[in-house]
Amino acid sequence: MRGTGNWSYRPYHPALYDGSDIYICRIAPGADRIEAEWLYEYGGEHDPVLRLRKRGGTGFTEIPVAGTSHMITGLEPDTDYEFMLTDGEHFSRLRLARTGKPVGVVINYLHPDDDAYGFSGHTLGSPSLLKLPSGALLAGMDLYSNGYPQNLELIFRSDDGGESWHYVSELMPCFWGKLFYHRGALYIIGCSTEYGDLLIGRSDDEGVTWKAPTPIFRGSCNSFFPGFANCPTPVVYANGRIWKGIDYGCRRAYDAKDPVPHAPAVISAPEDADLLDPAVWTLSHPAVYNPDWEGTSKGTSQGCLESNAVIAPDGSLYIIPRYHTNGCTPEYGRLLIYKADLSDPEKEISFLRAVDFNGNTSKFEIIRDEVSGYYIAVVNGLDERNRGYLFSRDLVMLYRSRDLVNWEFCANLIDLVGRKGEGSQNPSLVPDGDDLLMTMRTAINDPIGPMFANYATFHRIKNIRKLMGVTE
Repeated sequence: MRGTGNWSYRPYHPALYDGSDIYICRIAPGADRIEAEWLYEYGGEHDPVLRLRKRGGTGFTEIPVAGTSHMITGLEPDTDYEFMLTDGEHFSRLRLARTGKPVGVVINYLHPDDDAYGFSGHTLGSPSLLKLPSGALLAGMDLYSNGYPQNLELIFRSDDGGESWHYVSELMPCFWGKLFYHRGALYIIGCSTEYGDLLIGRSDDEGVTWKAPTPIFRGSCNSFFPGFANCPTPVVYANGRIWKGIDYGCRRAYDAKDPVPHAPAVISAPEDADLLDPAVWTLSHPAVYNPDWEGTSKGTSQGCLESNAVIAPDGSLYIIPRYHTNGCTPEYGRLLIYKADLSDPEKEISFLRAVDFNGNTSKFEIIRDEVSGYYIAVVNGLDERNRGYLFSRDLVMLYRSRDLVNWEFCANLIDLVGRKGEGSQNPSLVPDGDDLLMTMRTAINDPIGPMFANYATFHRIKNIRKLMGVTE
């Protein structure tokens, strides 16, 4: 094994963890089929064969394959399968997949019992979607599980507007990665692990290779001591600088006896600076939650996190995070808006006001539609069917606002209400002409639970302004 100056791998193989030679890099189940993609570097006279059986079966069916992907068809619905690839000398690890009708287009899938990424986690998380100037779409996701290292990012690409997806590369270490494009290059901001160092890296070939990342700020690299949380929320521009919402905290925010609330902040750098130079970046002092602010829910809150940076109608910069109100009064439907100081980027963001908002207890994303002038919010909201659980992830809703204060319901985008244990969450949004593009982490078809996504899914919301009730 040799050292490397890169951040990216195809694939990343931890020493002593996985001795397989053929890497199955993408799985996408359907109602009666399973698509698999792999990396095969050996050549030779024969292509590998795919071996398939129902989970727990004794004998494999051998399926001839060509190239580096194959669609297995004619399978039984709602059934677990095991499969692998071999050319007789080289082998992949045994992978798992369950057939079932998907929601949207499947970018990637990970069976809850599949240990292929057990060195990082067992669940797909933190969706990040980007449209490149070339027209290609990139989708990022990480691998997480409580108590696991949580430090691998997977990147996939679509060249047909999201109808099909293929593996690109993976980054180690990277968690909570946000893809963005700036002045001719692709970047990602992420953490080294949960509450770890804040990192930035660049790719000059649309995500295939990445040079070693630059640490911007150091975190604790421990889930129970405060460090950085970089939810994949929007990157925006104002006053000659690039800005992104960030959070500071740890899992002790959820300690019922002695909580340490998450605190939102903002990072920024001059637009024309070398973003890989840590000296150009500034961090505002994290804003510690104060229950005495006017309009807040009363009681012990776990604070605010997963912060959206949004340019307000007057050109100022708002930071709008998820707000934990469970156990407080009111217990739901309240949102806090903070304001950053554009002239002093290190200054602590200031509390501006509280507003009514359906969807404050789960990660949401806010962007501005430049055509209509409306702000768009995609949230996990509640209606009369799912109000029994504040953290419900079974209903994805579209809202609009002119001023970021008054929000109007437009439509339900994904409705899984009544499907026990299922959910779709953590939207990442990209405008695309008349449509809105969206990636989600989705838990369906016998997941562990609604927050433990076994799918990364893509959704094209067609004629978004019509859905918003905008008349041109």
